Amino acid sequence: MKNILAFIFTLALIGKSFEDDSIQTLSEPTASLSLKELPNGYLASGSEDNTIKIWNANNGSLLKTLNGHRGSVVSLESLPNNQLASGSIDQSIKIWNVLNGSLVRSIRAHQGSVNSLVYLSNDLLASGSSDQTIKIWSISNGSLINTLINHTASVNVLKILPNGDLVSGSSDRTIKYWNTMNGSVIRTSGVSGGSVVSLEILNNESMASSGSERYIRIWNTTNAGQISSIDSGIRYYSYQLAFLPNGLLASRTIYFTNRYIIIWNITTKSRLRTVNADTRCSLLFLKNGNLCSCPGQQINIWNAVSGSTKRTLNVHLNAITSLVILKNGLIASASTDKTIKIWDSYNQILINTLLGHTEPVTSLAVLVNGDLASGSADKTIKIWSGNNGTLLRTITGYNADYPSFAVLSNGHLATTASDNTVKIWNPNDAVLVRSLSGHISRSTSLAVLPNGQLASASLDKSIKIWNPNNGTLVRNLTGHSDQVMSILVLPNGNLVSASKDYTIKIWNPNNSILVNQICALSNYATRLALLADGNIASVLGDEKITIWNLNDNSLIRTLQGHSGIINSLVVLPDNNLASASADKSIKIWQANSQPLMGTLSGNSAAVNFMLISKNNQIYSNSLNTVKIWNLSRRKLINNFYVHTNNVSAMIFLPNGNLVTGSDDKTIKIWNANNGTLIHILTGHTDSVTALAILNDGNLASGSKDETIRIWDPYNATLISNLTKNQGIITNLAVLSNDNLVSSSSDKTIKIWDIYNETLVSTLNGHTAEVLSLSVLSNGFLASGSVDQTIKIWDPLNTSLIDTLKGHQGDVTSLAVLKNGHLASGSWDKTIKIWNPLNATLLRSINALPNYVTSLTALPNGNLISGSSDQTIKIWNINNQTETDYNDFLKDFVTIFLQNILDYIVKNILKDFDLKLNS
Repeated sequence: MKNILAFIFTLALIGKSFEDDSIQTLSEPTASLSLKELPNGYLASGSEDNTIKIWNANNGSLLKTLNGHRGSVVSLESLPNNQLASGSIDQSIKIWNVLNGSLVRSIRAHQGSVNSLVYLSNDLLASGSSDQTIKIWSISNGSLINTLINHTASVNVLKILPNGDLVSGSSDRTIKYWNTMNGSVIRTSGVSGGSVVSLEILNNESMASSGSERYIRIWNTTNAGQISSIDSGIRYYSYQLAFLPNGLLASRTIYFTNRYIIIWNITTKSRLRTVNADTRCSLLFLKNGNLCSCPGQQINIWNAVSGSTKRTLNVHLNAITSLVILKNGLIASASTDKTIKIWDSYNQILINTLLGHTEPVTSLAVLVNGDLASGSADKTIKIWSGNNGTLLRTITGYNADYPSFAVLSNGHLATTASDNTVKIWNPNDAVLVRSLSGHISRSTSLAVLPNGQLASASLDKSIKIWNPNNGTLVRNLTGHSDQVMSILVLPNGNLVSASKDYTIKIWNPNNSILVNQICALSNYATRLALLADGNIASVLGDEKITIWNLNDNSLIRTLQGHSGIINSLVVLPDNNLASASADKSIKIWQANSQPLMGTLSGNSAAVNFMLISKNNQIYSNSLNTVKIWNLSRRKLINNFYVHTNNVSAMIFLPNGNLVTGSDDKTIKIWNANNGTLIHILTGHTDSVTALAILNDGNLASGSKDETIRIWDPYNATLISNLTKNQGIITNLAVLSNDNLVSSSSDKTIKIWDIYNETLVSTLNGHTAEVLSLSVLSNGFLASGSVDQTIKIWDPLNTSLIDTLKGHQGDVTSLAVLKNGHLASGSWDKTIKIWNPLNATLLRSINALPNYVTSLTALPNGNLISGSSDQTIKIWNINNQTETDYNDFLKDFVTIFLQNILDYIVKNILKDFDLKLNS
């Protein structure tokens, strides 16, 4: 029997079924909700921030962060082969590869929170849920083996007895013993005191239980009878147990609003030690004899005998308010969690955490000597050593909740204050030098001009220029019609200001003249940053970052990805852009690259289909012709007439021949090099709308006649005809198991066994016509629809994994990029890049002026798009990459790169009006 015996559960959800007054404590926020010891001295923690973190329990270092759940992670279980299972309130189970952090499988498991997981044996995993059921799953393929039904309330905890039987504890006040082979209940123990939320195996014949009652009960697992009980005391409720060596038992216990970890002697039923646990936590006994708990937003490792803390692992779990670049190139971040963290942005490593503020830290500045200044809502400014992070001094008498800092040329520190003044401090002795009075509302931003003068922006709509040496007001810049939120100085000495009046203005601060202004903002700007190329980045109130060319006031690009207000924006030494947000993340953007690399013009109609040949040429449709383009030279090199009506589908055969489908109801096979017609396939009674190459080299075609036909393209013979459709076939895709996927105007996706000519399954979920299909690198299926969503499916068990929302128009095309990300094109005139493994939007590309009708991924990772404006555009996706660090420690999920180009056109779209009117 393993030495690691821990119950992992979420109080927030299970608390709904508790019947005691102690549920008043369940509304408090939590951080880490579950713990599990892994091989090699690793520790896994699941959190309410929807992530799983893998730690080195020996030295406290964070190894990786696993992202993918869409709700708190409340249960974990270690599996063979370095795998980890996680359960969440999002009702799913996910299987992870711990070594590389990749998501192996996602199972849509229950109709409620997955409260507990336990590994049975022989590839089986059991899950208990608030939906009152226990389910047995195959780990290797995610299939449901059995469902155990007998509990009448939430199943809170599962354990495996030494004899292999499964035992469960529930809010229905029972403990049940199960035969997992046939799903029958062997015996039941009734608990009169309250819900059972924790079980711990003590030895071959005994088990402890605890929950929403004062007693810890000891049971005989052979006959389900109670042996004894430990009285915690009136109003003491033990919600979790961990069995320790030498007959000791640890309990996580609540007494009114106080929380403790108590060490018990099971034999004498006496308390040996009580440790203050501060807040809700999860308990885990480690193999090295230490006890692990996770109170709030940290993980503590305890000496179970002495009660002393051995290590604390801290992470930002609250909003990040400020970022600065230290002189050694490291990043400092401030947070409402009252801490300052020092990061190595290149290696994504947390270097140090600075503790000392008692309220949220809201501002940071790097002093002339390299030290760090921090301002806080605790009304202090602290000066920290830039070398080792030690606290050097504290400035008191400072009053501003959200100040702005600026470092003057003489080393003094200028700060905004709540009394509408700007204060200047000597950071070396913490002395206030002077106050600058003149603004009639709070100052929001400070900047130092090349001549040493100080500029201050204010909510009073003005910008003031000061002589900081004597405190005199030099000049007043007026012109904004609303609050001025941010200012910065350009290399030529001009001053840029951003305002809530939806403008960015450029001033000559020497004569107060307005030099230029940008009025094309879609929202008001709150932050500004100057890029190395002279462009400026602005943070908008709608969580976007825009890059502007100050020479012609043009919008270069828009960076999207944050889900909360962006509080800080800085330019990194490598000219990348870092943004910190209330969504608890720091994002690194490559801001100095233009994603559009070129445009191919010359088509006479919308470009609906594109192929890449083996010699790196682009084949595109234009009405009833096929055009061939030289990709490197961006030139049209050939075009040939192929049909008597519009070309409606194209694909390459494995031998390089070109297949075209048409509204003329025929399929033609061509020599792609010289345009010679080889075969004509007839049989469809309406337009051919989709083509796909099967794994055996045969050809599949879909049509408006609602049939799918399978052809031998080499001798032009019809092999089979699939007729069980109820709508126009809009797209085809081939799975790795040789099954064929079809999308249809009837809003469904169908999976076919082409060899037996049988319909395997139907995927329902879209609310409008499905237009596009693409098979992801992990074998999942993506579908785009007129309902403006993209859905991710597991085609093996026909479950819906995720829905990607963000487009404001029909999703017409999908393409899988070299790095495994998913590109989508839409009638909303945008291309969006997604991480399909965690359903996050990575970036959005404005593909104006017209609709995106087709997408194809290039072997080098770039992307080409076809448009209703009759052009083909080439996009450098790699150079617009955004790196997203959740809590700045988010590791990328490893994705196997595609080794060969997929010649199959997965994004086939008819002219929409023709399709609707047909």
